[in-house]
Amino acid sequence: MKEFYQLRKELKEDERKDTHFRTEARAAFSLLQGYLQKYVVNWGKERIERTFQILDPGATMVAPATLIGLPAKYSELLIAFGSKTAAPFGNSMLGTNSTPFFTIMRGRDEKEFPVIFLPIFTGDNIDINELGDISGQVEASFIHEFIHYLDFKRFFSTASTFSRKFDPNDVKNVQAKSFQDMYDYMNSPHEFNAYYQALVDKIENSEARDTFDWSTFSRFMDDISWNLPKIMKDYMNDEYKRKLVKRLYSFWVEKIEPFQDK
Repeated sequence: MKEFYQLRKELKEDERKDTHFRTEARAAFSLLQGYLQKYVVNWGKERIERTFQILDPGATMVAPATLIGLPAKYSELLIAFGSKTAAPFGNSMLGTNSTPFFTIMRGRDEKEFPVIFLPIFTGDNIDINELGDISGQVEASFIHEFIHYLDFKRFFSTASTFSRKFDPNDVKNVQAKSFQDMYDYMNSPHEFNAYYQALVDKIENSEARDTFDWSTFSRFMDDISWNLPKIMKDYMNDEYKRKLVKRLYSFWVEKIEPFQDK
């Protein structure tokens, strides 16, 4: 059995890795949000059409992440904005009542590329003004999906180049929505990781942080139970419940230790 100090050290290292990826996801959202608010909402039709591929039907607009505020290290990523009520990319196989997702798509030239889809338009048509107001639930959704993208970069190879033009009716590999059973969906490593990271990001970056009792891990967990997403409460199995407790303990130790040392 590992000695306690060694286990504690490993837990802290795990949390620092988690913190790195959460920080990267939050920074990406801030860059995207700032760029959309400052520039895109003021663009004319010609500039919009040079930057985005506009898909019809489906009220979907797609652009390389690097053309809408993100740095070159995300050059393979596309970000799509769509309607909350229409099928993403005009493709009914992806559903009609849109939810955010990360997926790998294959274009007309057979090149594959990662895509984050965010349904933000309240109507069935693109509304440029709504691009300048991505916050709230969109923020949480972006963090979740961007964690998927970072996992993809870590664990899978990505194409070095891709075509930004693709046929929405020729989606060959849709990772999003691939689980028909919610139990299997929630108890998959990548979904669990994304939900966990989004949960902790919310704790770190909202007013809720000050309402938590950080004095003991037990009290901290009591407060966490009120903030767990419903899907985690309803579908996590015992194995992933244990994983959740372990990772939250790592998070708690890393956050409270500097205060204990004073």
